[in-house]
Amino acid sequence: VNPRSSLGPMAKIVDLPPVSKSTANRPAQNRCLLAAAACDALIIVNRCFDATHVPNHSLDLKPVADLEIIEAELVAFDLELVSQRVKEGAQLLQEAVPGGSPVPAEMQGQLQALMKAKGVLEQGRMVRYSKDWTAQEAAYLNRHQLVTAKPAVYLVNVSASQYTTGKNKHLPRIYEWVDQRSAGAVLPYCSE
Repeated sequence: VNPRSSLGPMAKIVDLPPVSKSTANRPAQNRCLLAAAACDALIIVNRCFDATHVPNHSLDLKPVADLEIIEAELVAFDLELVSQRVKEGAQLLQEAVPGGSPVPAEMQGQLQALMKAKGVLEQGRMVRYSKDWTAQEAAYLNRHQLVTAKPAVYLVNVSASQYTTGKNKHLPRIYEWVDQRSAGAVLPYCSE
């Protein structure tokens, strides 16, 4: 078969600023996370080698702690979004009931799915970690483009020598952290 043209797989990478526990740059982080919400998946980059020439937000290299900070920021972002949408949905339901008109089942289902997602987020968990979503709930939640519901790939940046040998002291803990959460794929690489 000789097609006239072909189009290979495409990816658009949106580079977000590093997240930190500091609330000083939260507005900038939230703007970037809104951009991430429109993406189909997350690529989370984690540096796992000591280098004085590469800036790091903390003095010590703690890759698993960095992943936990990233996860907490994503959860906080979605919790704020979902809480607002639950509040808006509850108000819409209250307005619909006094007039005697029946509340559409879709509106009720969407609100219930959002409330369930809010419960997961309030536990500090990513929405994608919960495995008990029905197909209908997943469809409702997909409309809201929650960043914690998106699949993720964890790119682990190791030194050139560590990449060549396949040995890095942080990798086993990162694999364990990701496996415990069924969080996604871990791909070591080197861009030192």
